[in-house]
Amino acid sequence: MNNKWQPLKNGDIIDIIAPGYGIKEKEISLIADYVKSLGYIPRIPHDVIGDHIFCSNDDHIRSKHLIDALTAEDSKAVWCIKGGYGATIIINDLFDIEKPKREKLFIGFSDNTAIHLFLSQNWGWSTLHAPVLWQLAKDKIDEESEKKLIDFLSGEMNQQIYNLKQLNDIKPENNPTEIISEITGGNMMLVQSSLGTNWHIDTKNKIIFLEEIDEKSYRVDRMLTHLRHAGIFDEAKAVIFGDFTGEEIKEQKENTIKVLNSFAKSANIPVYKIYGIGHEATNDPLPLNTKTVISENTLTIDNI
Repeated sequence: MNNKWQPLKNGDIIDIIAPGYGIKEKEISLIADYVKSLGYIPRIPHDVIGDHIFCSNDDHIRSKHLIDALTAEDSKAVWCIKGGYGATIIINDLFDIEKPKREKLFIGFSDNTAIHLFLSQNWGWSTLHAPVLWQLAKDKIDEESEKKLIDFLSGEMNQQIYNLKQLNDIKPENNPTEIISEITGGNMMLVQSSLGTNWHIDTKNKIIFLEEIDEKSYRVDRMLTHLRHAGIFDEAKAVIFGDFTGEEIKEQKENTIKVLNSFAKSANIPVYKIYGIGHEATNDPLPLNTKTVISENTLTIDNI
């Protein structure tokens, strides 16, 4: 499967939205300046930040921003300001609109996993699991990850290559040397939240990517158990664990590692570990729903 979105060129418009958490008013200009520094034109709704107990603004306003950004005919990408919480509240509104004729690139991670799942499963779009704009504008992402992301957007890097560590000795089904599929998933709690909804994750013949932050090891185990009981691994081709980080996880790092290894040993599909994709300063871009090859502990993903 090849992406249908086009690489960004100097002067292209990027729609900037906050489907989850908000930011301080003074940080809006930082984000706008950052996007301008890349050579693109930022378009930020005047009411992107409002008064809400959890999120950037009221549900109907965030929903309108999301729909307007995805359907705008003059922009080439939609980039989230933050993750946090809120995307799952407004995701159902996307079922009420027609799929746009023009595919564009959606960029975000964490809570935005819900939007990734909808766009890939309902519209067939290829999306990008990558840092949000607040992190980049506030210099919270390391230079190497940032450069990979910038090169991805411009089309300078037409392929992403990552190192994997296999956590079990299961060989790929049908072909013992490689797995060819697409990646789905994202933040594990959001993947779990999809169960039983109309945006329930579809993992049949897919590679499942999961990462998490600030969860105690027993909660990581509980989520994996729930996902296993729900059958999401039954017809998948492989699982890739990204970074499991945050203060809660640091305190129980050894137990978290044991949980992931225990899952891998009990799985009947290949399970891998990848480093540098999650919630830390090193957060490399990960294309979703596009051609992916796992071969000899190397993950290769086509961008275009």
